[in-house]
Amino acid sequence: MAPEEQAKHIGDAWERLPKKPSRQVTIHVVDPAGAVDDFTLGAHAPALADADVDLIHNLWLDATKTGGVEGLHHREIVTVALARLAEDLKGASRPDALERLRRQSNRSL
Repeated sequence: MAPEEQAKHIGDAWERLPKKPSRQVTIHVVDPAGAVDDFTLGAHAPALADADVDLIHNLWLDATKTGGVEGLHHREIVTVALARLAEDLKGASRPDALERLRRQSNRSL
């Protein structure tokens, strides 16, 4: 079983736990050749690609050109984007949002 698949099974079991530890938990999957893959269980900050950080920054630059958002932080760009995705997944835009996620997932492979 591939390390990602092992991590998925362990992560699914983790999510079913009625009481999860409050500390961050990382599992290490070692393949027969000795290569180690690390996976964090449960909610955690994602590892962002350089392109993701650049996009967040460029969106922040664009937004802060307009008055009234001088105190805007990069984190708030992400918060607004995530809130929009949550709305899309709950509404009539769900199929389109899922298709965008599928395309993004395929690009990451």
